[in-house]
Amino acid sequence: MIRTLSFLSVILVIFHVNISFAQSTDTSGKIKFFLACDNCDLDFIRKEISYVDYVRDPAQADVYCYVVKENAGNGGSRYNFIFLGNRQFEGIRDTLKFLQMESSTSDDFRMETAHTLSLGLARYVSHSPQAGLINIIYKGEDTLKTPSTDPWNSWVFSADINAYVFDEALHGNYNYWGSLNANRTTPDWKIKFTAFGNYNESNFRDLGLRSISRSASFDALAVRSISDHWSIGPSFTVATTTFRNRKLDLSAFGGIEYDVFPYNESTSHQFRILYKLGADKFQYFDTTIFEKTEELVGTHILSASLIFQQPWGSVEFTVAGSQYLHDLSKTELNIFANLQLRLFEGLSLRIVGSYSSIHDQLFLPKAGLTSEEILLQRSQLATNYSYYTSIGITYTFGSIYNNIVNPRFGN
Repeated sequence: MIRTLSFLSVILVIFHVNISFAQSTDTSGKIKFFLACDNCDLDFIRKEISYVDYVRDPAQADVYCYVVKENAGNGGSRYNFIFLGNRQFEGIRDTLKFLQMESSTSDDFRMETAHTLSLGLARYVSHSPQAGLINIIYKGEDTLKTPSTDPWNSWVFSADINAYVFDEALHGNYNYWGSLNANRTTPDWKIKFTAFGNYNESNFRDLGLRSISRSASFDALAVRSISDHWSIGPSFTVATTTFRNRKLDLSAFGGIEYDVFPYNESTSHQFRILYKLGADKFQYFDTTIFEKTEELVGTHILSASLIFQQPWGSVEFTVAGSQYLHDLSKTELNIFANLQLRLFEGLSLRIVGSYSSIHDQLFLPKAGLTSEEILLQRSQLATNYSYYTSIGITYTFGSIYNNIVNPRFGN
């Protein structure tokens, strides 16, 4: 035991010496920069912006940038680049944004990302020894023209069609799905129409089993902005699904939402509370365990979502509960949590989990499920709970710099 502790002590001393040496070998005068961006092409960015040193830990950075992605009204995404100064730049912060069109290519995205990062870093690099090596190029007004009118009146339409085919001697799987979307987003209104269809077939030829499941849905949502904290609007759904024994599912709801924080601060924090009240009309393929072939039920739903995205990591926590009004014992509670934390230099923690308490399965067929249906997962099984969880810890040590790009033998 004593030998083991002695060995660990030596290893920790070596790590400490190595890390201290790595931190003291910076003679370039370059700004140390940390970028937290899940969708960015980091190799491309390192090549395009070579006048900063990229470090692997935010604690070592002079400038920290984290990127927050939001869905945009044009069908694409809005990316928010939040720059935070450290050490000699303490208290100097900035936020830059750009819109990515749905039709944009990956090259368009990485070019715009590099451009935005260059603009954000300029105010910091101008105070470094690299400032004399930087030139600013102005393209001219004629290259930045924007349309004065929108012939589509903010409407964006998209269609998505997919096919997946897998086959071998004893087993085959065929999956076809697609969607149609129409969205209009303005400061006052958020309107969405979505149609979706799915067909899935599995064949187990050696067992003589064939499974087919189908689903289709149409959803409509209209949300009116009332103030910086309040919004209100109706939603409507018509759907069919063999998995849940629903030949027809018609639902209509009215909802009201309050965000503790102003909506314009959504990139850094949100605390939304949403209440919905409405009704569901069900028609079933098979008679249910409650002797129903169809029914009309009232429903209300209450949910709360807390989201933080900060330099120390991100937190997302949502609790949602629903209840059928004709029988208050028929309830469902869902809890979801996603935690990404940087505990200290080099050490980060990830926890993702979900739990559902289920007591509202009105759709379960009276006849029960056959062995084939259970094996092939053609129908929802009776249950009163479900959950999943994952946890991970990452520790990184050594050189704090990662400027070099080497594409040999791939990544």
